[in-house]
Amino acid sequence: MKEIDYRKSISKTMKYTDNRSYAHGKTSGESLFLLIILATILSGAGKHSVAGFNLCGWAWLIVLFFSVGYVFLKRKRVVPSVWLAWLPFFSYILFRSDITYRDDIQRICIIISPVFVGMAISSLRFKNLKKIQLLYYFMLFATVANYLLAVIQNGELNGFSSWNIPQGFCMTLTLTAIVGIVDWTRGIKRGLLALCLSYAVCFLTVSRMPILTIPFLILFGPFSISLRKRVVIVILLCLAAIYAFTMQPVRENIFRKHSGLQGTGTYEDIIELDPSVISSGGRLNAWPYYLEMIKKKPFFGYGGTETVKFGNLMFGGWSHPHNDYIRLLFDYGMAGLLLYLWPYILLLVKCYRQVGVGSADVEWLYRVSSGGLLAGLLLMITGNTIMYVAWFGNLLFATVGAAFSATASLSGSNESHPSL
Repeated sequence: MKEIDYRKSISKTMKYTDNRSYAHGKTSGESLFLLIILATILSGAGKHSVAGFNLCGWAWLIVLFFSVGYVFLKRKRVVPSVWLAWLPFFSYILFRSDITYRDDIQRICIIISPVFVGMAISSLRFKNLKKIQLLYYFMLFATVANYLLAVIQNGELNGFSSWNIPQGFCMTLTLTAIVGIVDWTRGIKRGLLALCLSYAVCFLTVSRMPILTIPFLILFGPFSISLRKRVVIVILLCLAAIYAFTMQPVRENIFRKHSGLQGTGTYEDIIELDPSVISSGGRLNAWPYYLEMIKKKPFFGYGGTETVKFGNLMFGGWSHPHNDYIRLLFDYGMAGLLLYLWPYILLLVKCYRQVGVGSADVEWLYRVSSGGLLAGLLLMITGNTIMYVAWFGNLLFATVGAAFSATASLSGSNESHPSL
């Protein structure tokens, strides 16, 4: 692939029965789901290196390997046709990538990993869906323990250490928060505990987008919360935000040190989004440069992993734009963005349509799946959600796949997925 000089380019209705009816053959679906949970936990110590590859890398690679094996060698039923909607996007990025370049190959594998996971899980059988719920809680407590170990190591509440990646496991905690919301709205006490634990760690690690995403999901997500409760939650959140803004640590994380506004900044200063005032981890400074480049090739982008090359060249090692919409536009253009969003939103719509239908355990899967897919669209605004498959993508799509598997089992068909 031709090297680009970026500096010169920059210018100034189905009824269901009890979940025990899923017991058909071996419970290979639960085995693969357990592997994904363990890999997600392992990625929490992602900075440890084994054979020159970080643990978070091994986590998604091992899951992808087993998922491909299940899809092609050991599936128990036909893969739902909904997953085929991803083929145009995969074909397009393959065409727009340099398959002789290691980074491009790795990018392709990362992008296809969640879809293969979803395909594998949805083609397998589950004996008891409640195990999935319990595995989520097991993962939550393991992730919180990982955070506490990091706090003990460095003596600071932000959770950064020499071996873990809070930005990654806070995306995992967004999913466990969704699980907590679903269980809490069903009257299960452990749900409120899961929600509070998940949100508390995200807040203490100053993970901005999860902090905003979780309340948004409470208000507008696919959960059985009455209008009165939603209004009360809105009021409480507003009061909490006002109080939090008066705290010095919060202002220190919002306003840049050299701005002189850490103790006196106002809401108006936040709304202005001035990169010299707002602490955004470099996002507000870098995004205009990416957008300027996107204007030059808006339809098909620059191909491959050009965002990485551009970031490294322009910003000295800033290899991610920390906005997946910018990433898709820069590398693959409007064509790539639309080809990605179409199957993603299709999954979201199908999951939403199944919410409120069927047994409690199947409904749980669809609520968590649709909430997670909605959260993904939000997290992509300021994060590398597409790239963080080890912490978010694989687990989310596995949950979607489990929901599809349950639907197929309860429809009484082993050959197809009629409602999908």
